[in-house]
Amino acid sequence: MIPSLIAAVVVLLSMSTVLAADSKKVKAVAAPSCAVSGELRHWEIDHCLLKLETDDFTGNHAAVEKCMKELSASKDYPKDDCARKIFLKTEYCNFRIKYQKDLNLKQCIKSDKYNSPTVVNGGADS
Repeated sequence: MIPSLIAAVVVLLSMSTVLAADSKKVKAVAAPSCAVSGELRHWEIDHCLLKLETDDFTGNHAAVEKCMKELSASKDYPKDDCARKIFLKTEYCNFRIKYQKDLNLKQCIKSDKYNSPTVVNGGADS
């Protein structure tokens, strides 16, 4: 009787180890949600188009790519993708607020209604 009880405990312990390992895998694989929607690259493209004062991605592709490389290398640019999107949307919202006086920063950042054009369109024409 005791050997079968020990065998049952061993089986239960090994199952809980497998379950714990599986839950760790799920946690590691599952992407955390971010308060700012859209692809990071699209936010970066719009940031650079705004910085270059143009909406022509195709005609300014090289300049936009250079701007994006400089942005990524900046010591002030966050390392985490979600933090980067929040950073870029905050800058975009600050720009919008200059021209849309009834808009506030919290409202702008919180709503997808105020996402930048490339984010809304799902990419830039190249």
